[in-house]
Amino acid sequence: MARWEYRAYGAKGEVVSGRVTADSQQDAFSSLERLGLVPIDLKPLIRRTSRSLFAFSSGSPQKNLLFVRQLSTLTGAGVSMIRAVGSLAELQSEEADRKKILAIGEALRQGQSFSDALRQFMPTLPAYVPYLVEVGEATGEMTSALTSAAVQLERDLAQARDIKSALSYPMFLVAFGIAAVSFMFAVVVPQFSSMLEKSDAQLPAISYYVITIGNGLRAHSTEVMLGIALIVALIVLLSRQPKAAAAMFQAVLSLPGIGRVVRLNESSRWASMLAILLTSRVTITDAILVANRIVKDGRLRTSLAQVETALRRGSRLSDALEDFTNIDLRVVEMVRIGEQSGGLDKMLSSAAELLRDEAEASRKRFMALIEPMAVLLIGASIGTIVVGLMLAISSLYDKVL
Repeated sequence: MARWEYRAYGAKGEVVSGRVTADSQQDAFSSLERLGLVPIDLKPLIRRTSRSLFAFSSGSPQKNLLFVRQLSTLTGAGVSMIRAVGSLAELQSEEADRKKILAIGEALRQGQSFSDALRQFMPTLPAYVPYLVEVGEATGEMTSALTSAAVQLERDLAQARDIKSALSYPMFLVAFGIAAVSFMFAVVVPQFSSMLEKSDAQLPAISYYVITIGNGLRAHSTEVMLGIALIVALIVLLSRQPKAAAAMFQAVLSLPGIGRVVRLNESSRWASMLAILLTSRVTITDAILVANRIVKDGRLRTSLAQVETALRRGSRLSDALEDFTNIDLRVVEMVRIGEQSGGLDKMLSSAAELLRDEAEASRKRFMALIEPMAVLLIGASIGTIVVGLMLAISSLYDKVL
């Protein structure tokens, strides 16, 4: 379990603070509410550690989730939106965040709608958040809209964590393998090459290439290290550019194993978002328009655009999904049952759960396969180097005899 630091309104309206233990942020909120507290600030208790270059930076999405979740809690407790926004602004530790929230409060006082203020002053929020807020403004169910937005934001964060988890271990194995092979080439091989240089023995092809690569790496070790550092820096910089990040995401989708996990998660997010919108009484055509915007998979987004067009022409969602997408047929049947029973939102929510479970199962299968494959590949590489060196020594021995 994780530890969380909180600030909350007590029974008499006073601000109290403390720590609570919970599995997730949502569980921490529930624990505080059971204690009769209204949370206004909740963050994980983080130990001071040095951050790696590849540390997962999720500050902005987590801030978005916390902001929406806090607003949902405060408005659900009967606090007015203007007062809730003002309270959150006072609790911000970073000046830039405080100014943004204060600007939202000022816009509300001037008569601007909350959804428009979010679009103007918090552009990092996913597009569905202000849209759900707009629905809440129209229906008078703002707390429900904010809760739904927070649920989807939490699912987005969970997907990001799943992708990171699925990629981090293979990346570690690849890095370890490259380091081990590089060590053999740069340190071990040159020790043998100095001995072989004094002999004119005819080396086997594999020995010749092993020794040549080893000598080259040792002679140009500085250039090689700089090249690797530049490649890593370039990848980090490109990942912060929207177009480059989208291209990298598409590249991940084409990878065996992990690509299926990401595609299933994308389909799950879409189904979950559509279910939330339909539960909020948004029309099916408007709901699918918004849900399609959160999809990052370009191929799936193109297919769903065709589904949207078919719906506007009078087709049923189940038929359009079957005709234009490769979504699991079990999901299509669940949608068809939902259309027939009048519970489409519930069936879509169940379909999203089904896809999430399938993604998790696929991730576990991928992780179970990648370790022996990586060990085999690393072993084969090191074995090739060792065989090359042994053959070289054997050739030198034959020459002496």
